[in-house]
Amino acid sequence: MKGVNITSLLLLSMVLATIVLTAPDFSKVPHTELFKDAEKHDYTITVQKKKELSKFMFFKHTLVDHDGEHIGVTVEGTKGFDDPDVYISDEEKHPSDMRNSQRACRRYGDDVCLMNGSDYGEGDTIYVGVKCSKTCSFNIVVNYYMEAEIKDGEEHIVSLGKFEYMQVFKYIPQPKEGARHIKIASYPRMPIKNSLFVWRGGLPGGDNMFHQKVAMYDGKIVSLVKDDNAHFCVAGDETDTKENPCVFYIVVSSPIYGTFDLTARIEGEIWELGQAGNAYDFDSVGLEDHQCYKLNVKDNALRQTGSWKHLRLDLVPFSGNPDVYASFGKVPNKRETGDGIYTSNSRFYVDNLEIPRADVEAAAKKKGDNQYLFACVFGTT
Repeated sequence: MKGVNITSLLLLSMVLATIVLTAPDFSKVPHTELFKDAEKHDYTITVQKKKELSKFMFFKHTLVDHDGEHIGVTVEGTKGFDDPDVYISDEEKHPSDMRNSQRACRRYGDDVCLMNGSDYGEGDTIYVGVKCSKTCSFNIVVNYYMEAEIKDGEEHIVSLGKFEYMQVFKYIPQPKEGARHIKIASYPRMPIKNSLFVWRGGLPGGDNMFHQKVAMYDGKIVSLVKDDNAHFCVAGDETDTKENPCVFYIVVSSPIYGTFDLTARIEGEIWELGQAGNAYDFDSVGLEDHQCYKLNVKDNALRQTGSWKHLRLDLVPFSGNPDVYASFGKVPNKRETGDGIYTSNSRFYVDNLEIPRADVEAAAKKKGDNQYLFACVFGTT
């Protein structure tokens, strides 16, 4: 073997042998049976140094008749920084990583894994592996969930009771003129721990999740902004494909009983204001969110008599500190300043945006969009 370093080959062989010998053997690790709608049980994984097997516990669940309901496995850390990961398979009896699992739910904190109920029949068995990189405590439960459809703008009351730790919804955003973002929001009626999960394109489960728990004792909001978020879509647009349909699956979950208000809607379309003096509500939910309005100043200006000096827009927020930007003939951008852009941009909560009478009357003499005042409220929370 000319030119071959025999010592190096021997060392390489020793390293490979060591890897094979130290690979964990799960074949003799027992399973704990999980039953539908069973009470939660607490478990602790005590991780020992250099013992890979000590990082895992394994469970199995045999499906009963579920009539197309989705199968949900909920794993919740029971102490502050516990972070169990979940692996699920219907083939591998000891799923332990991405390679031998059909579902891998590995987000920080609690995990909600859902399997499409139509993929499984009565008597099928799913195997669940829970891994902790360091000692952690958790509880685990299996439930079946029906899927309900939520319509754009409708408010759903979500009531979670015993053995019902989540509810599953399907939402298909419909096209609307000027749509700029999708808002999905869940607000608890009491200050309880809860989570909002949203997936696009398929039934939820594993790492195709793009949003997860954002706070512990607060309302949860997912806001998808057009051009800033690849998940934004409306039914029938160019991103609505067979491989990635414009369908959102929403899960509201809580480890304890509770009632929530859930809404999903397209926002950002331009709303037309009526008579001057009317009041309108705008639900601002963050830095990216905004709502735009338009006012036909020709109709309104001609109705005004006397010595009025300004057209004034009053913004009185119930929370946060939103700003108002306005212009004639076009929708204003928050980043725009200069001639033709009116802005309050106040540091105070109440904004009063005054537009001179001369500017209003000049616009009233024009045609088309140029006789409209466009005003956008940009939220800052």
